[in-house]
Amino acid sequence: MEKNIAIKESKMGIEAPLAIYRIFDGCLFASVIDSLGQGTNAWKITQHLRNTMLENYDLNLECILKKCEQAIRKNYPNSGAALGLLNIRPGQLSYLADGDATVLASKVFQES
Repeated sequence: MEKNIAIKESKMGIEAPLAIYRIFDGCLFASVIDSLGQGTNAWKITQHLRNTMLENYDLNLECILKKCEQAIRKNYPNSGAALGLLNIRPGQLSYLADGDATVLASKVFQES
């Protein structure tokens, strides 16, 4: 099961930041993505990171973050994003954030 949760809508009708989660094999992967900037370019970066995460959701969080960093450097070298990653497995909870995603993730999942 996968769900995308748009947190706010901009004047252009493009939603960002984005919260996603995927449930798999009794585990939960969740993330908040907030790309730098606004508008279409920021949304493209957000979608690129979303796809990167969902292709790698079953890896450990450090590997997912590294793949996201590589994807941004390769495809959008002058940009970046704040990312919050959460993985809950039986008997284990892992959380990793880059940028201001820690505060953002808390706000996002409280409102969802």
